[in-house]
Amino acid sequence: ILILLAFVVPALSGCASVSKLWPFHGKKVQKEAPKTEEQLQEEANRDFRKGRFTLAEEVFQKIKDRYPFSPYATIAELRLADCKFFKEEYEEAIPLYEEFERLHPTHSYMPYAIFQEGTCYYRLMASPDRDQSFTHKAIETYERLLRRYPDSPYSFEAKRRVRKARD
Repeated sequence: ILILLAFVVPALSGCASVSKLWPFHGKKVQKEAPKTEEQLQEEANRDFRKGRFTLAEEVFQKIKDRYPFSPYATIAELRLADCKFFKEEYEEAIPLYEEFERLHPTHSYMPYAIFQEGTCYYRLMASPDRDQSFTHKAIETYERLLRRYPDSPYSFEAKRRVRKARD
């Protein structure tokens, strides 16, 4: 034991020896620079296009949290709803589309947001012998789209779905 202590104590007590034992001694650890909102948007869009909706959702949330007054944050809000939609989490997507509509009533993507909200309800519709709450909400949402944006590219499909929901 004494022989062991004779070798260990001097090795631990000297500064030169510590640097040999601890590889980060005397070195600066490089921190990664925070990503800009543009870089985060590119990353989120890349994940979204590749169908990695959970990863995209995390990055869109970062954009929304870090840059709340940016135009990228507005798009991130809509894409968060889209991530839920494409993961077939329709009941979670609906309030996100509604929030986008409430916060950005004049945004150019408003017809899309309303159509997507209606599509969530449409996908949640039950068979005729079940509760028809989602069916009524789908019709109501599509009709709101048709009233506000009668010439939108979503009008034709919204009309078709209203007819089908009524049947």
